[in-house]
Amino acid sequence: MKKKFYVVVLLLLSFNQTYPQWFYIEPKLPNIILKNIKFFSPEVGIIVGTKGTILKTTNSGLNWNIIPSDTSKTYTDISIVNNKAFVVGDSGIMIYSNDFGESWTEINNNITSDLHSIYFIDSLIGWCAGKNVIYKTTDGGLNWNLKYSATLQWFNSIRFVNQSTGLAVGVSNLGGIIYKTTDGGENWSLNHLIFEIEHTSLQFITDSTIYIFGENSFFFKSTNQGYTWDTLFVEMIGLYDIIDIYFLNDLKGWVTDIYGVILYTSNGGENWTQQRPNLGRYDWLESIVMFDSTTGWAVGTGFDNNTSEHFSAILKTTNGGITFVKNNIEIFDYFLQQNYPNPFNPSTKIKYTLPKQGLVTIKVYDVLGNEIKTLINEEKPSGEYEVEFDGSSLSSGIYFYQIQSGEFLDIKKMVLIK
Repeated sequence: MKKKFYVVVLLLLSFNQTYPQWFYIEPKLPNIILKNIKFFSPEVGIIVGTKGTILKTTNSGLNWNIIPSDTSKTYTDISIVNNKAFVVGDSGIMIYSNDFGESWTEINNNITSDLHSIYFIDSLIGWCAGKNVIYKTTDGGLNWNLKYSATLQWFNSIRFVNQSTGLAVGVSNLGGIIYKTTDGGENWSLNHLIFEIEHTSLQFITDSTIYIFGENSFFFKSTNQGYTWDTLFVEMIGLYDIIDIYFLNDLKGWVTDIYGVILYTSNGGENWTQQRPNLGRYDWLESIVMFDSTTGWAVGTGFDNNTSEHFSAILKTTNGGITFVKNNIEIFDYFLQQNYPNPFNPSTKIKYTLPKQGLVTIKVYDVLGNEIKTLINEEKPSGEYEVEFDGSSLSSGIYFYQIQSGEFLDIKKMVLIK
């Protein structure tokens, strides 16, 4: 059984280290997950989340006010057109506001499926998608007509480049799915299928260029409106399960993942920079939006080590999340990173962080629990470390590596392929 113990220690290390420029903004609501953030303007924005949470700012996020809600259901996505906003969520719930998010009215749409995404191309025409369904409206959301239905299909995102051409992405019992329409959503057909990879988010960067992201660091790019796709990979340490993306153009973009990581690319995904690390504290970021190359927001959930409870997380950057060299870095937690590369052949590297001095052991086990090798068994001062594991003498398969230092214990899986 996997166990994690976190000791909150403030330690100042006297070496240079890159440090990300994303910082928390109040409020931090207990046991709330924020699911999506959108802005009407640089000053006015809204956030939605679990338990019917709606937040609004009118001063560029300096303050976020709670807007009363009549439901405890989860709101999942927002679409904004001019002064009007639409929100969808669990069990088909749908609400709209025509006063910049100040007041909200529920739409009786007769939809019972969980809805995960909504998108309006103009004030009248919009689409929503979710569990097994895609719907369309042509009267500003008053009435919704079912355009596609299936079983064992879960659409996470729907977007259109114009009134005719759009995509819906997600996962089915067969794998990651991309569905396409060229007649305004009246008919949908399977455009692309990849086994065992769930697609979570998509964005039309230009009329022809599309990015789709999802599990296991894979992402897909099309430069011809989805007629063909290039399969790409986030070349970073470990694997990333991307939740949301935001590209300013076909080169510059940001992505968030289920461990609270924020990655940035300036060359269309060929190279990536980690702006916010995996904190190992059950953080994840559900949504990200950038006004321009400097100002942006990300929302999701954080974890309080003292209370062992989640809280709503709002992060902001005012310099594009770029990193700068700081002589002192604060290390609050023990942390074991995913090995890289993974899968590997024959060797891989394992990084870990210690907030205080202590005895450290790192051991490798096979799937039966047999100890294969001890990589580290010594006293170490606080800091960040890396150790290499050579599997040349081992057969292909799944292995586990475990770190223990004081009360901290963590285990991760790695795959050797020869």
